[in-house]
Amino acid sequence: MESSRELEIVLHSAKSLYDVKNFGTMDPYAMVWITREGVKSDIYKTNVAKNAGSCPVWDYPILFKLVEPMINDYILFCEIQHDSKLFDRKIGELQVPLTELLAGDGPRTRVSYPVKTQSGEVKGEIIISCKFLEPVVMSDANTSISQGSGTLESEKKDETGTGDGLEETKVEEKKKDGLMKRIAMKMETKVVTGAVILAGTVGAIVANEVAGGGNGSDPKDEDDGDDDDEDKDGVEDGGDGEDEGEEY
Repeated sequence: MESSRELEIVLHSAKSLYDVKNFGTMDPYAMVWITREGVKSDIYKTNVAKNAGSCPVWDYPILFKLVEPMINDYILFCEIQHDSKLFDRKIGELQVPLTELLAGDGPRTRVSYPVKTQSGEVKGEIIISCKFLEPVVMSDANTSISQGSGTLESEKKDETGTGDGLEETKVEEKKKDGLMKRIAMKMETKVVTGAVILAGTVGAIVANEVAGGGNGSDPKDEDDGDDDDEDKDGVEDGGDGEDEGEEY
């Protein structure tokens, strides 16, 4: 039964490339593909290194899926060209078996390979690294562990205050506290205002009562005074009558 593995190849850079441009500076890019038994994979194109000349830098990763028992049959092809407005011009090319590419001291080891021009002359080199990605085996045990890790990560976010739910709860609590403080302040202001108004009203009533008691007089005393005056007038009138009778 055949199985497959994913191989990541990174085209880092090139240097001392053949200059195909008579005037100005080259804008190099690279095209990469692999073949096995005459079958070509998809062709991948790097970004254009503008005004890089003979020393472009790409750092372009490419992922290939390889059939496990036939890895030794694969060949990596790389063609470098100059990006031109009219037509692109070939700078050089590279062919290397994957067995040679994978024979480094370890994954991600950068290895330089010679670049050949169209005439077969070696001119410049290209720096490449590669590594196999670990296959992911999904089992019931792994699935449960993965789900558990995801739950723990969510809980950790909530504990540290980065969870959305906790943030929303804190915001709501702050809003409620602010509302209760505003209501309490309004009620306190109303109570104080009512007490002041009540005190002023009571003071005005007391002042009016005091003023009315000092200026008023007893009606009975006024009546008694009138009676005394009348009695005096009567006595005086009677005395006069007696004198007049004696003369007659």
